[in-house]
Amino acid sequence: KKPIEKEKEKEKEKEKNIQEEECEIENSFDEDWVAYPRKDGSRNKALSCYKKTVGNNLKLNRPLFLKKMKAYVDSVDDLGYLKHGETFFRNWQDLEISNIKPMKNESWDEKHEREMSEAKERLNANHG
Repeated sequence: KKPIEKEKEKEKEKEKNIQEEECEIENSFDEDWVAYPRKDGSRNKALSCYKKTVGNNLKLNRPLFLKKMKAYVDSVDDLGYLKHGETFFRNWQDLEISNIKPMKNESWDEKHEREMSEAKERLNANHG
């Protein structure tokens, strides 16, 4: 074959590999987006961030992403407190996960009742 034809074949092969990799990244994103419980925000922006942070090395970064996502979702009792999907997918690497779970929204009466009940339990434990 002529050198020009060989170059064209190499370019086609390279383009095919890039398309396959892009497809693999997008399929992984789709699975991870479905798995994330709060899909608020722009899906396209989330995909763009995912490509930059996870897709630049899918085999290495995706397990880290999934581990962080699971730990983060498990750390929050009320899914209403979860970050929007777009925000999580953009900032997952910098996210600090606390083991302190936020309380669900309580009215003043509910909070007072809970605190009184906890105080009674402590008194009974100390004088029991």
